[in-house]
Amino acid sequence: MWERDRLKRIAVLTNEESAWFNFKNLKNQVNFKIRENKTQYYNSFFNDNLGDCKKTWNGINTILSKNKNLTHTEKVVVDDAVINDPLGVSNAFNRHFTGIGPKLAAKIPVNLNANYDHINKPENEFELLIVSELVVSKLVEKLSTRKANGLDNIPACLLKASAPTTISSLTYIINLVIHTGTVPHDWKRARVTPIHKEDCKMDPNNYRPISVLSVVAKLFEKVIFDQTYEFLCNNNLLSDAQSGFRPLHSTLTALLDITDKWYSNMDNGLINAILFIDLKKAFDTIDHEILLNKLSRYGFKCKTIELFRDYLTGRTQITVVNNIPSDSSDITCGVPQGSILGPLLFLLYINDLPNCNLISDGHLYADDTSLTYADNDINQLLFVMNGDLLSLRNWLNINKLSLNTLKTKCMFIATRHKLATLPSQPTVAIDGNIIERVKKYKCLGLELDECLMLVYSKFYFVME
Repeated sequence: MWERDRLKRIAVLTNEESAWFNFKNLKNQVNFKIRENKTQYYNSFFNDNLGDCKKTWNGINTILSKNKNLTHTEKVVVDDAVINDPLGVSNAFNRHFTGIGPKLAAKIPVNLNANYDHINKPENEFELLIVSELVVSKLVEKLSTRKANGLDNIPACLLKASAPTTISSLTYIINLVIHTGTVPHDWKRARVTPIHKEDCKMDPNNYRPISVLSVVAKLFEKVIFDQTYEFLCNNNLLSDAQSGFRPLHSTLTALLDITDKWYSNMDNGLINAILFIDLKKAFDTIDHEILLNKLSRYGFKCKTIELFRDYLTGRTQITVVNNIPSDSSDITCGVPQGSILGPLLFLLYINDLPNCNLISDGHLYADDTSLTYADNDINQLLFVMNGDLLSLRNWLNINKLSLNTLKTKCMFIATRHKLATLPSQPTVAIDGNIIERVKKYKCLGLELDECLMLVYSKFYFVME
């Protein structure tokens, strides 16, 4: 490349045909070498990261120049008022994100008769234990240095580099938190960045909040997560219907499970009636007291519950837009976004959903829920679907969650012959709101049709 540039300078100065020929000839050789080396590099990259979805997609996005860019927003509209000063925009986003949960929860009537006796308490009880320096040291070694820093500005690379000196102090602090049940305030502060999804950029509803917590806080959460998850697995407490946020589970295993059942029902001459349930901002509306009550039912001891209570309460966040941080706001409900414990606590919160007097089979991937009932009698199908919607609505009200009737869909999956026997508009409704029947639906990233032909073709392609 250096020689190419030298020949170009000579060609420009002399403007001789031979000089331009030499330059263009070498330029073509350089371009060929670059393409050849890029090909070798990416072949090696994809072979080395075979099976690692995250790194594979990072490589694909690099090739396609789809690297993430920070959202730049100059103004937003809130309650028909245009806000365009930098601090006002950041504060508007922060108020919007922290207010989503409380606003939805306020619309749900308080159920004074709510109880959780249907959750079977395990024989064993769970209490968090102090950890050794060896455990903390291994967790520090596994920290990803590519993760963003929290508001304390302590990077993961610094923790890893200073581990020989700081491990004993980190272990002492983590064990002190477990012993006292008091989580440091700095571990409960989040920095949020709004990422634009679609449609109008001035509407805060069209943004997804990306929350970043302290690296040290995540280290502590990993310690708590490992002990908690081990207890839940050893006592078989997590529902078999749940596939989200669990090792050896994925959208692929979830799709294989539910589509296999649908195919089996079709082979037996039955019609599958499926409700694809959509919940409104489920992660943001988790009620802390209800969650803590459920932890008690799952065998968590009082001292451990008090630590979780302190972990959930007193949390704050700031939102950064165009490098301008907002004022700090309190988070009064929901599980911590961007955390390690948040997804696990959410699973425990909705763990009893499949047992809420449902006749149909429930399947969950985090908050993506589907209810399936199979029969060859359309009247029986509609009776069960409508009844289960009422049972689900009652469970959601008790748990301060909201059903999004507009995005909840109904679908009938069967052979073409069976589908031809259905009425054009089977009525599935809740509280006077008719649930729309669809003939295609995107479930866990895969588009399904009424005969599962799209599923078959795409799975066949993967197998090939």
